[in-house]
Amino acid sequence: MSTPMYYTGGVRTLLVGIDIGNAFTRVAYSLLEPGKVPITQIVALGKTRIPSIVCYYPDGQLRSVGAEAATESEHDIQLYGLVHIEGFKVLMKLCTANEPTYIPLGKTAEQILADYLQYLWQHSRAHFVASQPDGYSVLVSLSTRTHFVLSHPNHWGSAEQSGMRQAMIISGLVPDSLEGRRRLHFVSEGQAVLHHHLVNEQLFRHVQPTTKILVIDAGSDDVQISAFRIQTLAPMSVMEITCPDAIPAGSSCIDQRAEVMIEEKLRGSIRDNSDYAVNAFLTFQESVKFAFRDRHQSFAVRFGPSHLNDTEHGISNGALTLTGAELADEVFQPTIDDIIDCVRAQQAEISDNDKNATWLAIFVGGLAKSPYLRSELLAAFKESEIPIHPYFPDTTDPTTTVATGALAYVLKHDLSTFPAPATIGVHHYVEFDHRNVDHVYRIHRRHVKEASGKVVLPRVFSRLVKKGQPIREDEEFTVTLSVEAQDKSELVQVAADILLYMGESENPYWIEDENENYVKLCTIRVDTSGVEGRIMHHGPNRYYEQEYTVILRGGLANMRAELAWKEKACSLADFL
Repeated sequence: MSTPMYYTGGVRTLLVGIDIGNAFTRVAYSLLEPGKVPITQIVALGKTRIPSIVCYYPDGQLRSVGAEAATESEHDIQLYGLVHIEGFKVLMKLCTANEPTYIPLGKTAEQILADYLQYLWQHSRAHFVASQPDGYSVLVSLSTRTHFVLSHPNHWGSAEQSGMRQAMIISGLVPDSLEGRRRLHFVSEGQAVLHHHLVNEQLFRHVQPTTKILVIDAGSDDVQISAFRIQTLAPMSVMEITCPDAIPAGSSCIDQRAEVMIEEKLRGSIRDNSDYAVNAFLTFQESVKFAFRDRHQSFAVRFGPSHLNDTEHGISNGALTLTGAELADEVFQPTIDDIIDCVRAQQAEISDNDKNATWLAIFVGGLAKSPYLRSELLAAFKESEIPIHPYFPDTTDPTTTVATGALAYVLKHDLSTFPAPATIGVHHYVEFDHRNVDHVYRIHRRHVKEASGKVVLPRVFSRLVKKGQPIREDEEFTVTLSVEAQDKSELVQVAADILLYMGESENPYWIEDENENYVKLCTIRVDTSGVEGRIMHHGPNRYYEQEYTVILRGGLANMRAELAWKEKACSLADFL
């Protein structure tokens, strides 16, 4: 049986998991008591699914949030000119990608998300106080020991995390400080789903060391796919063996294809009416989408009064006939093909040793409820070159999986290993060496450092981690650099550019050779005005030098960069 997750921390802590979806949000929390097994609680505001929507007055003042915003009357919307904003994840992704994005009222994605987070925390606090003995006093005592875990799509990176971090700071849930940043964690949705089910004995019975697990999260917009390997069972240790994928093949894609098919079938009929098409599509969503099981079924999709008939276009008694073959081939099959292709691509990335192991697939998300999708994937996985055994979780509320899994992930994160999502390094320079052919080739780019008089070549990439390199959650990678000045008063700040290398070279070094393949991830700046620089000599030149170390550490969703330097024999670090 699975090993209980005892909390090994030394102090009482509150851990809050937040899964913000484009349509709905779920919140879970766990009160961590040293030496005890944490119990997860779901925050329920009437329902566990909290609408992801914010409503503003025309002047930008907040009107309502969540369920209250979703139920604003049409009368009030028209009377006050209310503006509804939803789809926070889409907004965040577009804004961090510098895509032209219109956001009403001149607000930023971070400000809107901050308003929503304040609402979530207000109601989560109320739920905690109501459900815990002496809840208010406990909550107050944990104000500086409350940690938050935010989930995000598999393909999101540091740019999106930075936006979410800023929203958390604006909302006041964490302070804008090093201590505040340490209380904020991120987890990919694939990791959260995996950890949720690894503490479930039903799945635990099927895993052993070397078992490979695919997490297929078929949500509203995307289907996200991640691949993991079980390293050990006691304690449970997991390694992510490929970089996760996200494909636009989710539930909304099935809806779009069904809507187009219905419009086409009604087009040209005597009942070619936009209202009828809308009614038929709503009936598909409510009665057909998750009832369709095989291509031999047909459905009568009601859209109007019973006297409406048009045999030529399949209309009888106010209902449009959708055949099983139409639903299978035109509506569902493209999503099934996309999922199978993505799974095969994931398997193609792994080593030959992994291909001989047992494969499980955890199929979750709203679309996982489709019996037709499940049966088709089951058949495809059995016939695959590398057979996969699907696991369809039996849970009363699958929508809370990511929120609860986020908590399990943080409690077990030090046991996980993942492949570096990209080659990451720093931008610096190298001293010119006339005996090095590569240096001589770039002699036209050399310049002289003003302080030391050294001849250097700029724009050199020093790698910290390589793409695909297995990284433990507690592992760190370092590179030591230095900065110099003629006067020690000039060494008041140290800065380092952290770069992503997106090219194919095994050992990238000269940035100018592939300038288009380098992306600046961030710049770390720290105040070193109180640090005594070392006095150095280079030929006749006397100058000051400050040596510092760039440190990369943390897990896949929490990777962070630090600068460390020596001050009076003590190592200091400043977090990104």
